[in-house]
Amino acid sequence: MKLKLRYLLILTSTLTALARDAHTTPQTIAQSVGDRVVVTKENARFLLYLGSNARWLVDRRHGVVSAWALEEERPLWSSSGVVFRLNPASNRDIQNAANLKFSTPRPTTEIFGRVYLFLDDITGLSDNEPPPSLKKNLLIALDPRAQGRLVWRRRAEDFALFFAPQERNVLCFRNEVVPLPNDELLVQVQGKRKVKRFALDAATGAFRLLDD
Repeated sequence: MKLKLRYLLILTSTLTALARDAHTTPQTIAQSVGDRVVVTKENARFLLYLGSNARWLVDRRHGVVSAWALEEERPLWSSSGVVFRLNPASNRDIQNAANLKFSTPRPTTEIFGRVYLFLDDITGLSDNEPPPSLKKNLLIALDPRAQGRLVWRRRAEDFALFFAPQERNVLCFRNEVVPLPNDELLVQVQGKRKVKRFALDAATGAFRLLDD
């Protein structure tokens, strides 16, 4: 009975978040900072996330995540702070403390001791191509207890089997990761017209369809 009640509460909060997202344009998002509301552009190159023990700077153009101290302009765990690089062959240091000052922090999703971040999968894009549009088609899990080590990654295309062929070319993650019982996560994948929910194993990223 307790598990059913907990699951019902989780689903209620998720549906509330979806209703809120439905009234938010894809280009902007409003955030409360102190006593003022700041509207940030979703297509910005740098996104800053505030966690419990680090600030996570995401460079969407190059697919790089770096970790920074909470109250100092100091990278964590290395000279550049880089903990994830979508293209391992690229060793360019493109992180800069100035990007922290001009970015409005967003709350980091932290569940089961891990940090979950959405990125644009820029694999295959050259340096001369423009930055990708907002897609959120890559989800990564990082472990702050292990210096930001990558635990697993999931691409939205991994879930293509559960969508009709005409839905598969625009798959992306919805901006919600919610805890479920038994160390699982609830994630939502958006197709061209449909949204489907999946349960992901928090330790491995293995997934199963929750509804059809």
